[in-house]
Amino acid sequence: MTNLRNLARRCQFEAAPTLAERLESQLLDQFIIGMSDAETRRRILRGLKISLNELYSTALLGETVIAHSKLLDVEQVASVESKEVIRYLARLFAIHGLPDVLVSDNGTSFDSVSFRQFCSAN
Repeated sequence: MTNLRNLARRCQFEAAPTLAERLESQLLDQFIIGMSDAETRRRILRGLKISLNELYSTALLGETVIAHSKLLDVEQVASVESKEVIRYLARLFAIHGLPDVLVSDNGTSFDSVSFRQFCSAN
């Protein structure tokens, strides 16, 4: 028993990464390859990752992580339709400016004609 206690005392425990840290890591992994350091830094400052998640099967949350600042923006959205996603992103763009990179889960809201037109216009 004392051997187990001594072993436990010598172990170092690390905190699990936060949601923002995990998303930032995924974002970095997706566009670091093939870029110079200056280019990478510039894009990281302006990268967004967005996803829509169900909450208790009744409400939807739009989650966005701004890569450099690790700011997590969460807003309840009415539906996963493209028009709701566009409204949500338009509000974010008005506050934080246009990103160079937008990474999304490949949901149907992000693959519609209206969403593609919104991205092309911005």
